[in-house]
Amino acid sequence: MDEALKLTHNLEHNIYPKANEYLQERGLKPETLRKFKVGVGSERFRDDQTGNLKLYDSVYFPLFREIGKNTIDHEMCTEFCEPVRFKVRAIGKEHKSKQRFTPDCHV
Repeated sequence: MDEALKLTHNLEHNIYPKANEYLQERGLKPETLRKFKVGVGSERFRDDQTGNLKLYDSVYFPLFREIGKNTIDHEMCTEFCEPVRFKVRAIGKEHKSKQRFTPDCHV
C-alpha cells in the first residue's frame, strides 16, 4: 500500500481517532475528506519544551499534479490527479506551529 493510500485508509478506519475528531470539529465532512484524499497519521515534530523529536497525530493535506484530462469544468476532480506532496499539520490549536510540507516525491 503506498503512503497516500495508507493515510486515507487510516482516516477511513479511524486509526487515529483524535485526528478524525479534530477534522469533524473543523466542519470537514467525510465525503469532502475522501474526495480530496485527506489522510491522517503520525509525524515527528520537535517538542517546544525538550527540543526532542516527538510523534504527533497529524493531518495530511495532499497537493496534486494533473495526470490526465479533467473534463469537468470548474471542479477539482482528483480522479485525474496524483498527490505529489503533503502539507502535514499536527492536530490541535496548541500545535498549530507544527506543520511542514513533505519533500517533492511521488507517494
